[in-house]
Amino acid sequence: MLDGPEPSQADLITEPAISGTIITIALVASAEILFSAAAVDRMHDGPPTR
Repeated sequence: MLDGPEPSQADLITEPAISGTIITIALVASAEILFSAAAVDRMHDGPPTR
């Protein structure tokens, strides 16, 4: 049976290195989505995406 994370594991999210990594991945993913939407807008003649 799977139990939830132990308190010592849950405290890792507050470590600056792990928090920074999470924020960096989120920002890169957001930028990638915006670049993909812009590329799709240039590839077709229909209305632009919102």
